[in-house]
Amino acid sequence: MFAYSIFHDLGCDTDDERARVVRLVRDTVSYIMNNNYTLIDPTTGKHTTWGMWNPLELNGDHAWMEERGLNSMQMMSWLMLAYRLTNDSQFYNAYSTLSQSFIYDINTDMELVSAPMVILFTVLMRIIRSHFVHLMNAVSFRTWHSRTTRWLQWCGSRCSRASTSYSSLRPPGWRLA
Repeated sequence: MFAYSIFHDLGCDTDDERARVVRLVRDTVSYIMNNNYTLIDPTTGKHTTWGMWNPLELNGDHAWMEERGLNSMQMMSWLMLAYRLTNDSQFYNAYSTLSQSFIYDINTDMELVSAPMVILFTVLMRIIRSHFVHLMNAVSFRTWHSRTTRWLQWCGSRCSRASTSYSSLRPPGWRLA
């Protein structure tokens, strides 16, 4: 999904290419949502090894504890991307439900704390890409989750200390809520 977001915004030359990316993102995220937030292998009918974003499994099964934060952020960022590209409220509603009712936003805070021994370069890169997609999509349609807003305020205070004009990084007309 990281690549689809970047390709849609920077790589597509035609509206047809953008429409293909939108359709791919919409179909993929809808498929996962319709299968109870799991990625089902069509040949076996079972969920794939790592394709689990079901809130009951992530929050209730200790076997998923190490993946809880990353998988929560992945699903939230994909829902945000799907909403931004399609403007379909089902994706935003699902995002709100996962963050408010199933504490996916808190899970993301715990991703480096819950299993520090398993943080490898590849896992860290997946975390960074998920956060980037989530933040980029939130910036694009100006819908801010309270945690994202607090994080940006924290980053802004650090940037100003480093003599960097944080306001120059904001899109025109954008302001914190």
